[in-house]
Amino acid sequence: PMILGVTNLFFLKALRSIPHIVSVGSPPANSSRTTLASRSSAGRLPRQPERLGHQQSSLRRFSPSSLLNAVRLRREGPLCLMTEHKEAIWSTYDAVTKPDTSVLNRLIDAGTSARVEESMSVVNNEILRRHFLELTTNFLSPFGPYFKITIPAEGSSPFKESPSLPSFNAEEFLSGLAKRGPGKFLSKRMRSNWLDLYRRFLNGHNFLPWFQRKCAVAELEQNRLWRQARLRTDIQNFISEMSELEIVDSFNSIERHLLGELQLQQSGKGAPDSMTVCQKLKGDLQAVFNVLPKDMQELILMNPDKAALVRGT
Repeated sequence: PMILGVTNLFFLKALRSIPHIVSVGSPPANSSRTTLASRSSAGRLPRQPERLGHQQSSLRRFSPSSLLNAVRLRREGPLCLMTEHKEAIWSTYDAVTKPDTSVLNRLIDAGTSARVEESMSVVNNEILRRHFLELTTNFLSPFGPYFKITIPAEGSSPFKESPSLPSFNAEEFLSGLAKRGPGKFLSKRMRSNWLDLYRRFLNGHNFLPWFQRKCAVAELEQNRLWRQARLRTDIQNFISEMSELEIVDSFNSIERHLLGELQLQQSGKGAPDSMTVCQKLKGDLQAVFNVLPKDMQELILMNPDKAALVRGT
């Protein structure tokens, strides 16, 4: 993308394929171009003296006449700047969202005072920030199930492996979203091409890094919750109800968690409670080992590394 700033309006004739044109400021006092029609693309009037501030504020609000002015300005195109100055925007971009007049009408005209303008800018920025935050949150909400954290159900063993996050397929996501619709909030604020916006988001450069980062955060939080559950749970409460296969799976799972904690300790990345967790897991590993079949116990003890873990050395 390139931004080209010009004062010579003949560029408008020479470069007719410019996709976006923004006209700002006021023409010089000796300019031959009149400013009688210097309404903005939203139909706003030129700044009036401060004593008319209240009247000006009401005129700057959204109204049917301002909409007609905006439509007329769009139809005339940027070449109208050749005869008179207007603060306006012309763009070939096809907007996906509809203008939210309730937000536009809440924006406050700053007036001519610099001090008032600064304070009102803070208010307007907060209004716009909340508006776009709400839009973004609702737009991203369909991705929520892919970051859903699963915690051990009450009465279930936390010593097994935690489940993986749901896998993501772009075509399945778009197909399901097309059937469900964008939701009540977005349906009122988006045009009929809302699904294309999701498709462009998925194909854009920002989606994959954002999605991977969200998945990584969700996985870390899920692992943390399962780790806490293993620390709080007494494995003796589950051993008596486990089948032989479940006992073997629990032994292998506890061994992996214990090795993971030990590796973090050795690398200096262990959590403050890592020593406590290791001692707890060693005790759990020994408890499960004691109920394993004798032949499997002998097989485990033949491996020096596994034997060291079981004996707590």
